[in-house]
Amino acid sequence: MITMIGNTRIRRATNKDLPEIYRIELEVFGDDAWHPIALGFFLHLDTARFLVYDASEIIGYAIGIVEKGGFGHVLNIAVRKDYRRKRVGALLLSRLEAELKSLGAITFYLEVRADNYNAIRFYKENIYKINGVKKKYYRDGMDALVMVKELALS
Repeated sequence: MITMIGNTRIRRATNKDLPEIYRIELEVFGDDAWHPIALGFFLHLDTARFLVYDASEIIGYAIGIVEKGGFGHVLNIAVRKDYRRKRVGALLLSRLEAELKSLGAITFYLEVRADNYNAIRFYKENIYKINGVKKKYYRDGMDALVMVKELALS
């Protein structure tokens, strides 16, 4: 399924997209960036969805998987810095949730850096609530907040 939004579209990622996706990954996550092999793994996993926001170039992407018990794990959402605050992330998240729901997800969760206030605000705006903390989750020792969204609330 492809969602068209003007001259852009949200579609499934392909191997050909990985170089652009990796550039965004480095720009957004720096030292916490995933290796291209790790990103590529999700292209072929039956329980995963890997989406890109394509505006004749990749400007953002989202990755999620469905885990046992109906948990939709939002693994990664990233948008190029020059396209932020233009609803790209919200559109990717909404489409990712719909796709994970079609695979059986009934609850969504994610981890976000405790010091990433913009991302925390973004997820709160999209009906995620802080549910816990994973201490020293990131490579530099920063904690992660666990945020959860129940389908009944969405």
